[in-house]
Formats: sequence, structure tokens, C-alpha cells
Amino acid sequence: MIHRRVTARRIALAAGLVLALAAISAANLRLNLSTAQVQRECNVRVTLLQLNDVYQFAPVDGGARGGLARVLTLRKQIMSESPHALFLLAGDTISPSVESNTYQGKQM
Repeated sequence: MIHRRVTARRIALAAGLVLALAAISAANLRLNLSTAQVQRECNVRVTLLQLNDVYQFAPVDGGARGGLARVLTLRKQIMSESPHALFLLAGDTISPSVESNTYQGKQM
């Protein structure tokens, strides 16, 4: 009696798995067809422009290097080529954090 219950459960489980796989396969096939159409119609390129720890706004070395005006020029060029570009600023701006100034780095 127990053997029949276990076998019946296994058959029911196997049938359920087969049905689930069939449903997933059918949905996946349908999704692949529509995805292929979308991929042909829509390409998006994402560009990241990230700055870290900006302490000097003006150019250095007699104007030969650096400066936020150069960053702005580069950003405008990138945005014209890739309008989905993200401009990110990570790290400190102008000076280290308030904690660093207050505790002179002891919080680290």
C-alpha cells in the first residue's frame, strides 16, 4: 500500500514537472520570437563617465592637464554620441569628508 502511494506521488510529480517544462518551453519560444523582433528594432548603448575624488577644479601644469572644463567638454562629446550616458561622481568633492576633517582620519 505504501509502495503504491509513493509510486503514485512520483508519477504525479513527474507529470507535473513535464507539464511545467512544456509550459515554460512554449512561453520561452514565444518570448524568443518577440525578443528577436525587439532586438532588431532597438539597440541601446549605455556609457558610464565616472569621476572620483575631485579636489582640483582648475587645470594643472600650466593648463596642460586636468580641469573640470575638460571634463565638461568630454561629457558633451560623449552625450552627443551616446545620449544614454550616465555621468557619475564618486568619492570626495573639493575635500575629504566632514568626518575626515573633524577627526583627522581617526574614524578610519
